[in-house]
Amino acid sequence: MEKPLQIKGIVESEYPVLYAAVEKNMITYNIRKVRIKILKHGLSAAVISFFGDNLIVTKKLIEIMNEDEIEAIVAHEFSHIYNRDHIVKLTVAFLFGLPLLYICITICITINRGNISFWQGIFFLIAFFISMYGIKVVNWITIFQEVRSDREAILKTSKPDAMMTALLKLYSEPFTRSKRPCYFEKISESFDYLSRYFYGFTHPGLKERIEYLELAKKMLETQKGKAEVGE
Repeated sequence: MEKPLQIKGIVESEYPVLYAAVEKNMITYNIRKVRIKILKHGLSAAVISFFGDNLIVTKKLIEIMNEDEIEAIVAHEFSHIYNRDHIVKLTVAFLFGLPLLYICITICITINRGNISFWQGIFFLIAFFISMYGIKVVNWITIFQEVRSDREAILKTSKPDAMMTALLKLYSEPFTRSKRPCYFEKISESFDYLSRYFYGFTHPGLKERIEYLELAKKMLETQKGKAEVGE
């Protein structure tokens, strides 16, 4: 006998569309327990699965998305949960950070003794650059996971157009703001561009995601065609 579904953090009467989308995807992905967190600010959805499966959704996202779009977005996030994507990224980050941690501990012990050798300094720099490269690798993995989750969401929900319109809303929302950005925001954005140049992006651009979704839509049509032939 299967365990009953447990959706914690929200009340169905308050967020009926989101609740229904979560419930449907829990059945689809066979995930029995999820905690939902609603944020007041921002426009995004994400998952944290280190201590249980937690879905984070902003209030504005719920307000601007229709029923099918919310279901598609939730399906995307459930793909991350189902495939345990956080474990992959955490493992890779740990492997790249381990040399730096070891060298740092070694140098700290050496400094306490009052001396540090030339080669220890060299090894520290090598370990440092290895760890920095690890960030780039983690970002590359994240892009792959995002593309796969988009594709899986379409194949699970059979609603490719809803996923596309949801992405278009997410990417176009910043252009609807009437308030001019402040200096601090632009300075922060400058550092973000520098980081992205060296380490890469964590998500594909809108054009790339739409192209991948078009491919997934063709995959879905192929599956439906085979099913009809089989009947």
